[in-house]
Amino acid sequence: MNPLESTVVGYIFDQYLAGENTYKIATQLNQLGIETRVRGAVWRASAIKYILKNEKYIGDSLLQKSYLTDGFPFERKPNRGEKTQYYVEHTHPAIIPKENYQRVQNLMARKTQPSAPPEKYTFSKKIRCGECGHLFKRRLSSGATYWICYNHYENKDNCPTMPMAQATLEQAFLRLHQKLRQNYQTILAPMQEQLTTLQQRSTAQQTRIAEIDREITDIGRQSMILHRLHGQGRMDAAFYYAQSQNLNQQVNVLRRERRNLLENAEDESIEQTATLIDTIKNRPERLEFFDSELFHSTVQKIIVPDQSKMQFELINGLVVTEQL
Repeated sequence: MNPLESTVVGYIFDQYLAGENTYKIATQLNQLGIETRVRGAVWRASAIKYILKNEKYIGDSLLQKSYLTDGFPFERKPNRGEKTQYYVEHTHPAIIPKENYQRVQNLMARKTQPSAPPEKYTFSKKIRCGECGHLFKRRLSSGATYWICYNHYENKDNCPTMPMAQATLEQAFLRLHQKLRQNYQTILAPMQEQLTTLQQRSTAQQTRIAEIDREITDIGRQSMILHRLHGQGRMDAAFYYAQSQNLNQQVNVLRRERRNLLENAEDESIEQTATLIDTIKNRPERLEFFDSELFHSTVQKIIVPDQSKMQFELINGLVVTEQL
């Protein structure tokens, strides 16, 4: 790895630990004109996440992350448990301290951790009745699992929505996943671009927000120069850490001001859309069985307007209707 790449990786870790999200870090690198390893490509949140999770930067190696299929034509596929993986420490020089790497892993885990304890069942508190607004509850009947509007369960006259078999819910999700997997480039990618455009066109205090963004970019450039000089041994460690702390404080003040001027709903939706694209495109087009983990990482909630369809609200706010 050349010195510039090492500097960029160090910058990414520093910015994430300073409170920046992966979408913002990618934006900063693009604004700074930092090239990716793929000429002509731009930085994306998914690339930042890959770097933050990569054990190679602490001098270790996870072997057999991917594998070649046995049959012809040979294909290289990501290893999702099909082959044994081996974690080997100290295979090469580290560029990120292990304590910083672990802090990043802990921070990423906290950000993805649900705020409340996980529910006992996959669809608990996920399904809401479109007729009366009540949540669905789980019921067993003749050995089969059903989900029923609580209002209807209490009194059939309260709500006309009939029970729905869990198998129906699972099959609807499998069809939804297949459509998203086949068409994510035409459904989700344009949405991500539209959200970015919407964010850029916001008129509320736009001038000051643009100034803040430029100031944050300038500070990011200064941080990269500091990091590069320190990494090359051309700057005293005490001076480096003092200057870095000062720059981080300036950025935090600017971020607080920016948050007060503009809600970050678009920022969050952009990053959630990028996460959704990463989740969808790395799965097979057709799933043989319902995947609870994939469901939770894809769907925020389900609305059942009537017996003929259900609406899946994805984690980025997009609502997709699936006919039954």
